[in-house]
Amino acid sequence: MARKKPRRVVFTKRWLDGLRLPASGKSEAYYDLKVRYLCVLCSWTGSKTFLLYQTLRGKPIKMTLGKYPVMTIQAARQRAIELISQIGRGTDPRATSAASAGTVEHLFREYLEHHAKPHCKTWKEMEGYFRNYFGPIKGLPLLALSKAQVQHWHAEIGRLHGPRAANHAITLLSAMFNKGIDWDLVEHNPASRVKKFKRNQRERFLLPAEIPVFLKAVESLDESGAFYLLCLYTGARKTNVASMRWQDIDMDRYVWCIPDTKNGQPQFVPLIPSAVSILESRQLNNHTAWVFPSSKSSTGYRTRFQVSWGKLRESTNLRDLNIHDLRRTLASWEAMTGANISVISKTMGHRHLASTQIYARLDLASVRTAMEAAIAAILQCNNSPQTV
Repeated sequence: MARKKPRRVVFTKRWLDGLRLPASGKSEAYYDLKVRYLCVLCSWTGSKTFLLYQTLRGKPIKMTLGKYPVMTIQAARQRAIELISQIGRGTDPRATSAASAGTVEHLFREYLEHHAKPHCKTWKEMEGYFRNYFGPIKGLPLLALSKAQVQHWHAEIGRLHGPRAANHAITLLSAMFNKGIDWDLVEHNPASRVKKFKRNQRERFLLPAEIPVFLKAVESLDESGAFYLLCLYTGARKTNVASMRWQDIDMDRYVWCIPDTKNGQPQFVPLIPSAVSILESRQLNNHTAWVFPSSKSSTGYRTRFQVSWGKLRESTNLRDLNIHDLRRTLASWEAMTGANISVISKTMGHRHLASTQIYARLDLASVRTAMEAAIAAILQCNNSPQTV
């Protein structure tokens, strides 16, 4: 059977975007008329990968350049010309691929621009983690980074900054390499089987004796006090409370709509009288779009509360209390006062009930009632006449 003649076309963005996908399980190769040996392999899944096919001393060389559109046509042609030039001088470019594959920082920038920003609401947090913890490895070549190096890096972050920071950092690194594999930038993930630190799920919330102390301390604060109370009274995440807009608050029905939540869906939060009172006082002489406006922030609203929170913790001796624990406090007290898991889940804006199960152990009222009824029935047997 005659060998199938390769199809040659001039690669253009319009042509690649409109390229018809092959049948299920198949792939089709097309060669560029402008740069010889440059090929794009189109898979039935929609993946379009730039490849270089050439020979050196009679032996075939196949190199993956990158995936379209992460790699542009112009970049693919330029890279192909560089590799063809090396092969023409008798050098096998695969021998130097580790040095030319880029660094961990290069991969992070690609991951940030082409995946995190379009798809992840937490991309700014990722930037912070990279800036704070990736210093020791960001300059290392991708193909030279070993599992042992990653394990040591993870352990050092845990030692210096705590298990939580270390686990978040390793999660980000692993996600970066997984995308790098999808984009044919790397072949394996050195972070895939690095064991994370075991951490107990945080269950801190304000206890009965701590609540009067906390509320008294809040009264002495500036607008930060109103912010902390709204975190407590709404059970919302601190980022949502900070970015609260007047246009999202219905003061007639006492409902706050959070348009963009962590789970990707809008959340409607009932406003209790204590929350409404705070909002009404803040609405006076506030002609901005935000409940907590700030002229010093690029966002238009206040984003930093660390200083006042630190003072509050010191003055109350609640040094282990985080702002997020105020959200957890509302859910915990709902559970302790008999609310069911479904109601608590709606309060928290959880998409799945599994996220709310941590509060189930606090809902002991119904359990206590059932236990008392059962024991009462057992004890009644002691007073019943015995039958044989």
